[in-house]
Amino acid sequence: MQSVGTRLKEAREKKGFSLEEINARTRINSRNLAAIESDEVRNISSPFFYRSFVRQYAEQVDIDFQVLAPAVEMLAGNMRQPDLPGQGGYLPVRVAPIQARPKQDFSWIVPAAIFLGFVMLISSAYAAWRHYAPLVHHATLVSSASTAPPVREIPAPAPKLPEPKFTVREVKSLSQAKVPVEAKPDGSIHSGSTHAESIHLELAATERTWLSVSADGKPAYTGILEPAQIKVLDGQEIAKVRTGNAGGTNITFNGKDIGTIGPRGKTRTVIFTKTGYSVQQADGATLQPANHIGG
Repeated sequence: MQSVGTRLKEAREKKGFSLEEINARTRINSRNLAAIESDEVRNISSPFFYRSFVRQYAEQVDIDFQVLAPAVEMLAGNMRQPDLPGQGGYLPVRVAPIQARPKQDFSWIVPAAIFLGFVMLISSAYAAWRHYAPLVHHATLVSSASTAPPVREIPAPAPKLPEPKFTVREVKSLSQAKVPVEAKPDGSIHSGSTHAESIHLELAATERTWLSVSADGKPAYTGILEPAQIKVLDGQEIAKVRTGNAGGTNITFNGKDIGTIGPRGKTRTVIFTKTGYSVQQADGATLQPANHIGG
């Protein structure tokens, strides 16, 4: 009986497709496609992604996934499951107990402030009366002699800036988030053309993680991303992604798989532009300089 990878490879070659064409059709990177064809499933991050990748590959070469399902499950069963939160040698964070502070009596402050404010109010009123009484009398005489109504200037309305365009949608598999891609000789992948005209992000969770996403200065999504869920974000100029579990979120930026952005259980912030990205830790320090994508 032929293996899963052998059947997919023969079907691809029979249709005359190259591995790069399958990459362009499914947005699965070439490294994972080669691992599927050679049945080297340990090079794929999780059983969930292996099943998803094989299903998308089979659709492109007209093979019914149900025919491959038994062999796929056999291989997936031998794969190492991702560590759950608390596993993998990560120690829980211990927080020092809060020390109670002695309560101080500040009840005298309010009456003292009221008395002081009352004295200052009377003093200010008297000083204002002594200063402005002659001016008010003079202004009354001038106003009675004038018959022309006052002219009020109406300020011009401020120009309305165009709203940034971005969309966020949730999908169940990468095949539903396809955009045209192009593989370059240096191995990088760009969205649409060599210089991307927008920002396209795919955020895939391998563990349960909190996620906050904004695009072009506007909030796009805040919530919990469960394992096997994928969020897709399309922005115009800049996107900001903040995650509470940097090791449990796999990110694809304009068609290029950049993987995770830090250790599991750590908070990280990533700033994306049309040409690159930079990773920051919780205190705002830049851990990884801006990475240039394409060009």
